Amino acid sequence: MSDLSAILGGNPLWETICASIADAKAPHSLAAVLPSDCHALFCLEYAHRILCFSGTGYDGCPSCKSWNEEQHPDLVCLGSLNESPGIADCRSLLETLSLQPFVAPYRLAVIYGADKLSVPAANSLLKLTEEPPERGHLLYLAERDTFLDTMRSRDWMFTARPEGTDWRSVAPPAGAVEWGQWFDKTKKYTNPELKAVVEGWGKTLSERDAYFQFSDLLWVVEMAEKRHLPCSLVQD
Repeated sequence: MSDLSAILGGNPLWETICASIADAKAPHSLAAVLPSDCHALFCLEYAHRILCFSGTGYDGCPSCKSWNEEQHPDLVCLGSLNESPGIADCRSLLETLSLQPFVAPYRLAVIYGADKLSVPAANSLLKLTEEPPERGHLLYLAERDTFLDTMRSRDWMFTARPEGTDWRSVAPPAGAVEWGQWFDKTKKYTNPELKAVVEGWGKTLSERDAYFQFSDLLWVVEMAEKRHLPCSLVQD
């Protein structure tokens, strides 16, 4: 069984998400790719923070006091751990998410099984993901990254890394000369070696508010590893 605390601990992507929520700059839509046995716990951890007035999740504010075990008046869940929501549920979500929050600063809709959504159901969520209600937030939970490109461009992406990942604080190359040296140095790297290098940039890029760049870089090197693409192609 996966350990959520080990997955989140020290992860610069998660640290950036938490800091953004605390600064009232939370992503309107977050897509999280992690083991299915972590979905329910991740949902609660994220929801506690989003629905909290201070963004910390456990400060005793009126919203925090409104939790009843795993339920909250402003938390809406579609689908389940074993089944993704159908198109009818997805189409009705806009109206549900547009309601004024009952007690929290926002309403949060969680879509389980996002990687198993039918194409019509996924397409019906595109407009909502791009332009959610002012007080509405979305969380997509998936075990595999099979999101449509049009969906990825609208979401913050969070992908769980293997437990024990070494999130070193290493700055990426700066300027044409350093990038040229980096390309020469890494052109014969294997994909796992290249992925380790990119992971090392995590903290630095997150601290620079370059969340999307780091998320996209991780996705590129992961796809390259899965598809056995040569490192030179990945560099391009």
